[in-house]
Amino acid sequence: HQQIDRYLIRRVLGSGAMGSVYAAWDPKLCREVALKVVPTRLSQQPKARERFVREARAIAAVRHPNVVEIYDYSGIDSPNLYLVIEKLDGQDLYATLHRNGVMGESVAAAIGHELCMALQTLHETGIIHRDLKPENVFLNQNGRVVLTDFGIVKAVREDAAVDGYRENTDVIGTPGFMAPELMSGRGLGPATDIFALGVLLYNLVTQRLPFDGASPLEIFKAAAAGRYQDPRKFAPMLSREFCEVIDACLQPSARRRPRTADMVRQSLKAVLEELGVVDVRDDLNSYSRNSAAFESFARARVVRRVLSQVKVAAKDHDAAGAARYRARLQVLDPYNEEIAEVSGIINLIALRGKPRRLQQFRSMVTDRVQLLMHSGVHT
Repeated sequence: HQQIDRYLIRRVLGSGAMGSVYAAWDPKLCREVALKVVPTRLSQQPKARERFVREARAIAAVRHPNVVEIYDYSGIDSPNLYLVIEKLDGQDLYATLHRNGVMGESVAAAIGHELCMALQTLHETGIIHRDLKPENVFLNQNGRVVLTDFGIVKAVREDAAVDGYRENTDVIGTPGFMAPELMSGRGLGPATDIFALGVLLYNLVTQRLPFDGASPLEIFKAAAAGRYQDPRKFAPMLSREFCEVIDACLQPSARRRPRTADMVRQSLKAVLEELGVVDVRDDLNSYSRNSAAFESFARARVVRRVLSQVKVAAKDHDAAGAARYRARLQVLDPYNEEIAEVSGIINLIALRGKPRRLQQFRSMVTDRVQLLMHSGVHT
């Protein structure tokens, strides 16, 4: 086995331009760890060494269940620059998408909800991530969402947990996920990560990027103009509310985006409640174990939820609300046997504006609603 200091290297977990990650064994503490090793060509560059130290200190400053944990690091003067971090099971979201295909709304919203908690904690220390994308988010087998790879974090406050606030901002990141201000190198802040979160949510439910182009410049122009296709073009079952969360995050002006990650979390929590989600972590755990079975369950759950909303709207004589829920039900479950009954209720409610038939309306609606409320749900 190759060895770096006391750590025994077992196998490569991944590699890229900024370094390689290895599965390793710590004989001193008798535990598996992951080693992120900076390549020699970079470790000799002062700027790369500064980023390395910044990454180590950023992870250490942000202790949160949704952020990868750091155990040790080599120190800036070591000939081998490395971080010792927890070894994560499961897969990153990029691999998960390619294995399972597009995610349903409830899974994507749940992942976004968890990421918002990680980002909020990070931002409270005066740091932004700058490279939020599926490859840097893990979903483990217990449904835990983990933000990783803090290699290009940036201090955005004088009192940030890492240095570099007054340094010139490099244009660095992943095209397609970079906010307009990140690509121009000006005005970075929490909203920069919130933009990337919006791109990630869009990507999870469509397997596409909202802003596309033949070159980074074209992508920048599309993002700066706020031009993107409604995700419902590719995923018709998405709710209006979820798409509104994405749209808020993708605003070209940072001032028009939600001010904090926690505001996005609250919006996603409302979406999840509308979908009938009770426990986010339980849902993600079930998805991790059997994605196909969970997506089927989640679809049936939301159909039940929408049917219930139709019935409440009908009971309240809310024709507009009932019609809106019926339209959603027709997208979610077009062959549902109760749609015809729902349509009858809506038609009866429409009669309420005709005085001569008001008594007839009340009697018929009462009978129909009672029948509908006691009927079974077919999914």
